[in-house]
Amino acid sequence: MRTKRDISQPDRLYTSLNRFIATTVLLSAEEEHVLVCDRSPEARDRLILSHLPLVKSIAFRFKDYGVDVKDCFNQGVVGLIKAIDKYDPIRGRLATFAHHFVLGEILCYLNKNQKFLHLPSPLRRIVNKFCRALRQLGEGATNADIAAAMNLSEGEVSFLRECAEYTVESLDAPLSDSEDAPMLADTVGSIDPGFAEIETRVSVEQLLSQLSEVEREVIRLRYGFDDGVEISLRAVGKRLGRSHDWVAKVQKAALAKMRKHTT
Repeated sequence: MRTKRDISQPDRLYTSLNRFIATTVLLSAEEEHVLVCDRSPEARDRLILSHLPLVKSIAFRFKDYGVDVKDCFNQGVVGLIKAIDKYDPIRGRLATFAHHFVLGEILCYLNKNQKFLHLPSPLRRIVNKFCRALRQLGEGATNADIAAAMNLSEGEVSFLRECAEYTVESLDAPLSDSEDAPMLADTVGSIDPGFAEIETRVSVEQLLSQLSEVEREVIRLRYGFDDGVEISLRAVGKRLGRSHDWVAKVQKAALAKMRKHTT
């Protein structure tokens, strides 16, 4: 019989790993360069182990957003390994280069393993708030400007900016053909699982252009494309003076058209 003091094997492993990370000595630039040039399996392993504190620090930034930090850490290690395999010393320090891969791998994992298209709801909501603040303040707004507007620290804003940049499935592709066009992953709500099936990277405006005027209005209202506020089918019906069933029918037709243009 298991007692309250029993700890599962994965938890014991994670605890031991945390202890190891706490004692990890960071490499100097010279040591790092030697290991990178070595290219041996042993050198690669040492590079991985010496950068686990970086992975942990990035993974722990998700702890307040309803995410399993251990899963984030595991995926972050995958990103770290990818970074090491692609790294060239002329790019600067490995930690700086790897940061993009670690965060990106975690976000891609969350996208693929959540019920809906994008990040867990608490994180998605605050990322959407960041995007709205950025649009209101202008693309030239600094982290300090946005931090003041959102009552957050500059570090938190920096994290949200990175999340907003990487909430797409491909890390290498541009976010949009138009700098001003919002992305589907940033704006689609989680009310209707039907929208989760539209795994696309084309801009919202391009998709909406395929719809009739009525369909565009329903989708914009339903998923809060203009004000970021998602509303129910019934609420859309009240706004348009139409029945719940009518709105549901129009939405279904609109989603079908959008899926057609994303496959």
